[in-house]
Amino acid sequence: MAMCCTNEWQSLRGRLVNVHLHGESYRQGVVDDAMPDASGIWLAANGFHPRELVEKVRGYDIWTSLYTRTDGMP
Repeated sequence: MAMCCTNEWQSLRGRLVNVHLHGESYRQGVVDDAMPDASGIWLAANGFHPRELVEKVRGYDIWTSLYTRTDGMP
């Protein structure tokens, strides 16, 4: 399933996402919690990765298969 970048972070609780930092792949994880204003998410602990706060203001992007692109691109 294709993934796309989203700004709708507040609706990603429980979803598997790919996190990018400044355009580079950073981490994959399940969203444990999300800020109501979509400014950040908490990724659940997974293996060697501890629970982590990911904030838009720090340059992170979230990619998910929850949404599909509407511009005709795959």
